[in-house]
Amino acid sequence: MAKKPSRPLRRALLASPDPDRVVSLVSLTGAWLQTHGSRAPPPVGLPPCGTAPTRAPTRLAPVEDQPKTHEIGNRTYIVADVEPLDVDGVRTLEVGSVLWLVAFLALLPFYGRLEADGRGWWVWTCLAGFGLGLFGLEYCRRRRRMRAAARERRDGGAPPRRRG
Repeated sequence: MAKKPSRPLRRALLASPDPDRVVSLVSLTGAWLQTHGSRAPPPVGLPPCGTAPTRAPTRLAPVEDQPKTHEIGNRTYIVADVEPLDVDGVRTLEVGSVLWLVAFLALLPFYGRLEADGRGWWVWTCLAGFGLGLFGLEYCRRRRRMRAAARERRDGGAPPRRRG
């Protein structure tokens, strides 16, 4: 059974932009390792096992149809060509506050039993979550209004009417 090349050697082989070279080097390395073992020096043109490639991988020229990529460490990430969502957090806080209120109302009939078991704090935690959610909701609504006003001023229009 043939031994696999080390991870850095595989990376060096797969970093080559020429697919024919990759196939020939992989088969050559497999044959070399099968006959000589992993301690013997590799064939000419290959880096020694366990070392980084001797040259940096070449990048192809950017083409309009190809997705943009970012290399971070040993990983390559493909970046989608979409606009980010304009999320202001208002809906998230509305849903979260309602869930805290529902949990408070669901636990309220069992308050006596929860208090006897030492878990009365559950009810007050739900009430605190609801109260803090209301503060956060007002903060996010105010931030959304300020951002909309700044956007209108930047675009040259009149600031929007203040609601509520």
